[in-house]
Amino acid sequence: MAVLIHSLLSGLMQIPDTCYYFLLISALIFMSINIQFNGETKSLVESITVAALLADLPLAGKRFAVERNGEIVPKSQLANVDVCDGDSFEIVIAVGGG
Repeated sequence: MAVLIHSLLSGLMQIPDTCYYFLLISALIFMSINIQFNGETKSLVESITVAALLADLPLAGKRFAVERNGEIVPKSQLANVDVCDGDSFEIVIAVGGG
């Protein structure tokens, strides 16, 4: 992504290095994806799927549900649903007991 922005900026105009790096960093920040995840704000630097978002969580063998913007995402669709800027996710893990 940074290479693409670099080639776009350098091809358009000749600017001083300090200005160039400021624009590059600003563009990368602007392009981040901001989401709510279990009540906390997270920033992602690239587009990912819901499955990738969950990959680092210890969910193996657990019964869980993923809510995206108030609607349940079927487990069969986790790898097909993209995370978008402004999305809100809640992960609910079922706990057994009596």
